[in-house]
Amino acid sequence: MSETWKYLYAIGPADEASGLDLGDLVDAGLNGTSVDVVRSGQLAAYVSDVPAKKVRPVRKHLAAHHAVLRNLALQTTALPMSFGMIAEDESEVVDLLESRHDDLTERVVRLAGRIEMTLRVRWDVE
Repeated sequence: MSETWKYLYAIGPADEASGLDLGDLVDAGLNGTSVDVVRSGQLAAYVSDVPAKKVRPVRKHLAAHHAVLRNLALQTTALPMSFGMIAEDESEVVDLLESRHDDLTERVVRLAGRIEMTLRVRWDVE
């Protein structure tokens, strides 16, 4: 059993991961950890080390998760993972990428070139 686990932020295309500037993600992950890339085939997972198998959904952890996702979305196609997705080690991340390769690749391709928008509407009704 390992002493650190891999926290998953997002999955994207491996070819785009090669050209990413991860400088902004140094110390940006949960608990001030750096974000690394784990590649397998056409996919790349963006991960960082965490000292526990569970991460509490406290403000600082949620903020770090969303900050990493925002940064990745500005640079690449990033299929976000739900908060709290943790793998035992890098080989388990590779297993995930390999076992769900076709499904994840299809989702990443569908997401490419798209942006997320939030729309607020105020409607004053008499």
